[in-house]
Amino acid sequence: MVTPALLIGSLVGMKIHIKVGKELFRNIVAFLLLIVSIVLLIWVLIFC
Repeated sequence: MVTPALLIGSLVGMKIHIKVGKELFRNIVAFLLLIVSIVLLIWVLIFC
């Protein structure tokens, strides 16, 4: 079931990458990685 999510994420990423510049796309990806990392850290601290 990972395949549909991977395909959808790839398609959305390509569409966004085409519409915005490389610099902004990198900043968006870096911001999303930061948010996911913080959420995972909080999850581990609370539930482990």
